[in-house]
Amino acid sequence: MTVGELLARMSGEELTEWVAYERLRGPLGPARGDWQAASVSATVYAAAAGKKGKRRKLKDFVPKWAGDRKVSTDAEMEAQARLFAEMYGGTFVEGGEP
Repeated sequence: MTVGELLARMSGEELTEWVAYERLRGPLGPARGDWQAASVSATVYAAAAGKKGKRRKLKDFVPKWAGDRKVSTDAEMEAQARLFAEMYGGTFVEGGEP
């Protein structure tokens, strides 16, 4: 699906809401699959390593992508919301109330 097709089906505001939902609840679509595969990989690694093997965290098995940067501050999240609103023809509303 192209961005044009996406915007023909939903507004910039709705897209921004989905982005916010994903940030709160975790990845949707293929990104969640990365975490599922990491869980299986971590289990296999732990079984093969045994009790004396080096301990690994689940996140050690998740692929790192160029765009995987967490937005950490309120100012950064607001800037990103404004950018999405501008990119997709939406309107940024102060305080989150329409």
